[in-house]
Amino acid sequence: MFWKNTHPIRASLAIALAFLVIPGSTLGLVRLLGYAGWPLPLAAVPAWVHALVQSLGFFLVLIWAFLVRGMPGMLGGGRAWGPRMIAWMFALAAALAALVSVHLVDFRAGSMAAGAAVLAALLGGTAVLWHAALQSERPLLEAPFLMLLGGLTMAPVATAIVLFTPWGSPGGTHLLVYGSIVPITLAMGVRMLPAMVGLDFPHERIVAAGAFLLPAGMAVADWAPAPWSIPGAAASAIGGLAAAWGMRVFAPRRVRMGIEREPELDAVLRLYVRIAFGFLALSGLVHLLGRAGGLPGNGYFWVDVARHQVAAGFALLLVMGLTQRVFPSMLRTRRASVGGYCAVLALVTLGVLLRTAEPMLPAAAGIVAASAVFLYGGVFWYAVQLAPALVPDTQRPARRTAGSEA
Repeated sequence: MFWKNTHPIRASLAIALAFLVIPGSTLGLVRLLGYAGWPLPLAAVPAWVHALVQSLGFFLVLIWAFLVRGMPGMLGGGRAWGPRMIAWMFALAAALAALVSVHLVDFRAGSMAAGAAVLAALLGGTAVLWHAALQSERPLLEAPFLMLLGGLTMAPVATAIVLFTPWGSPGGTHLLVYGSIVPITLAMGVRMLPAMVGLDFPHERIVAAGAFLLPAGMAVADWAPAPWSIPGAAASAIGGLAAAWGMRVFAPRRVRMGIEREPELDAVLRLYVRIAFGFLALSGLVHLLGRAGGLPGNGYFWVDVARHQVAAGFALLLVMGLTQRVFPSMLRTRRASVGGYCAVLALVTLGVLLRTAEPMLPAAAGIVAASAVFLYGGVFWYAVQLAPALVPDTQRPARRTAGSEA
């Protein structure tokens, strides 16, 4: 099949950017502008469709590609499963496209079939990764691998809750973000960030404990009886603080090092990392104070603000920083410009900050609209930064990866 000769990083990047820019961020922009009072027809598309597209079509596809590239080295396993993962990647993309299409035309009868296809693709890819992990030459009980495999397993569980249960939103979407995307991002950060950013080695067990408390506390706050919502939010807040502190991203640099000794890009990447983990720590406090009535306005809005801080302020910002820095090197293409790298960081950060301040400021609808525009601008410029990596450079062949070998 054609995917056997497809570079996994380039294939995943094309899929991820397509879903991030077109259905993902565009639906998010339209929904927020609709919330701000703009009469836009697509604003009625359910919020969980937008959440699935962003979480699965962008984050999970890129994560699968990173694992095709790096999992054999991390675990010492074989490489024959790489092409199969690329096949499941394309299957997931097709199923998500079908799910978005049936909701855009309001063909609800096709939603169940498209949702079943999404879940089947997730289960297939997860099964391949678990099979590869079980062949590992290293113990799987190490903290990073527990976070990684737990997050990968939670993705189809949370997706099934979102798609096939009446109480799947917002609880199911929270579980997908906090129980799958965040633990996987933390697991990869534990392995990648010290060498890339020059950090001291993280406290892996503390990070793993935080990665467990985050979704567990959120699940209790969402689904347990009302008296348990505050303790659940407190556990989630402790988890976010523990994960941020355990990564030691705010400690002084241990050594001076970077991917290619490019100090300007490395300095911006450190800003990405520190701002992202700052939002992760802040989100738990906002969630707790919002549910406890310690912040002005409706507590539900603060829960939504906290979710945006985790999804956009932490996960999206961290993935954007890493991929702009790593993918051009992997694919031997033109590296991201320093100005563009800073512009993406500034736009996304400003968008998340405006969303954070929205419940406290007058003209909240206008603040939400401005936040949406800034976030979409950051996403668009991120796509522009990585667009050259989508075109193979025949003069500079890309490095061979696990997924490119049969």
